[in-house]
Amino acid sequence: MSTTERPVSQRRASVAAFLGLAGALAVGVYSPLVLPELGDVGELALYLAGSLGVVALALVVTHRMPVHAVPAELGMDRGVLQGLAWALVLTVPMLLGFLVLRRGVFFEPGGMDDLTERPWAVLQSWAGAGLVEETLFRGYFFRQLVRRGGWPAGRAMLLCGLVFGLLHVPGAWGEPAGEIVGAVAVTAIGGAAFCWMLLRWDWNLWFVIGWHAFVNLWWTLGQGGDTAAGDGLSNALRLGVVALTVVATIRHGRLSKHSMGSTPEHQAQTQRPGDT
Repeated sequence: MSTTERPVSQRRASVAAFLGLAGALAVGVYSPLVLPELGDVGELALYLAGSLGVVALALVVTHRMPVHAVPAELGMDRGVLQGLAWALVLTVPMLLGFLVLRRGVFFEPGGMDDLTERPWAVLQSWAGAGLVEETLFRGYFFRQLVRRGGWPAGRAMLLCGLVFGLLHVPGAWGEPAGEIVGAVAVTAIGGAAFCWMLLRWDWNLWFVIGWHAFVNLWWTLGQGGDTAAGDGLSNALRLGVVALTVVATIRHGRLSKHSMGSTPEHQAQTQRPGDT
């Protein structure tokens, strides 16, 4: 904890986490729905700057931490290359599976049209979503509930997964009811699983950012479906990657010593040099 920070109660930290998440979603995710047409580049810029900017502001205001301490508070100070490299290794079998099955944009007439005609929109759908969603829900919301709010990790995982799943309902709206339920369920389980992975990978946010972004990219290239539910073969490939990741995550090591409901005081005592 930085010497300039203001200690806050666990209840206040929890409330601030809810408000910060709501503000980031309102500004970065939902404001384009009511604003004039911004174009793909403008929407991507607002998505990134609005979401991440509100989160940074929430941390600065709530804890009076200096701006340079925000990345560490989000888990972005821990092994960027290591986290992204592991994420790539564990997810690339999904891409290879699509290629072996000769499925996706490389094998369908006009399959590359979206990639070439709207590259910024495609970038937002995989890289932007991985960065923004993981920073908001895992780096900010989940970490604040556990590390600042004193929530048990299991309870925080379930809540984070539920909120994450429900907020994906608009993306599946208009599909058959069963497909909407399936997409929300898959997304909610995935949201809780990302929290678990974050714990097991020593709070390294870059691992879950990379994993989310790469899976989204392989899904886009393989055209596994319009929603997170997907079809049988696509889900089989995804489940295979999930199983591989679960095994690797379990083998990675024990839960971080900060994980299970640590208090701000415990965090300060066990903090690594340079985290301030």
